[in-house]
Amino acid sequence: VLRQEIESNHKLEMETTANELQDIFSSEVCLLQEQLTDVMSERDEIQAKLLDARGETQERIKNFVAELTESVEMKLSEVVEDLEFTRFCESQVDKSAEANEAWDDERRELLEQIRHLRLSVAAPMPAINRECGIPKQNTRPTPQDMAKLKKAISLAPLRTPYLKAKRWPTFTTMKCVQPLAKRLIDRLPILKLIAQREYLLCKRGLGADGATEDEVKEVDEEILKAIDVYEEKYQEAFVVGDQIYRDILSN
Repeated sequence: VLRQEIESNHKLEMETTANELQDIFSSEVCLLQEQLTDVMSERDEIQAKLLDARGETQERIKNFVAELTESVEMKLSEVVEDLEFTRFCESQVDKSAEANEAWDDERRELLEQIRHLRLSVAAPMPAINRECGIPKQNTRPTPQDMAKLKKAISLAPLRTPYLKAKRWPTFTTMKCVQPLAKRLIDRLPILKLIAQREYLLCKRGLGADGATEDEVKEVDEEILKAIDVYEEKYQEAFVVGDQIYRDILSN
């Protein structure tokens, strides 16, 4: 009987222990399942965040590449514009240098012509007839005077009625020398204004400046006023090279 009772108690204890272990195992399994569920949820959240971050990163990279491409194209266009502007400035400098050289050449030619004309004016007066005290009426120029005046006229870039008609015998008299010299002297201030205008045009080409534009307009007005006075005085167009300068200003 005692043995049976001991076995019964032992069996009961074993069942109780087994139940307790079963409960513990079940609770642990439930806990592990909950933890696994939480881990799976966190994994899903992390994957979603990674996908979002990947999309944002790709979008940022795409935007960065687009902005970089636009910036490079803009810089390239600026470089091209700077290169074109530099070439334009070089051409303006060359044109200004050519214009200044042309004005210097014409000024030197005019001064050379005036010098020859003054030498012609300063030539000795005709000999006086000692018998009656009246100067001899020999108005025919000497070969030396003729050579000087022909050289002076060949240097002049003028288009006067005298040159068009080539009236050498009439033109080479002393009465025609002084008006021509005065005409040449009156051209010099206008040529100086024209050279100033070319300088301002070159300056305007190098940098867009409203003040320079106003200066060009003022010089143009001064040139037109001076040309009006010249043309009214001599009844001929003011010509530079082969062109009427008034037409150049109007264009």
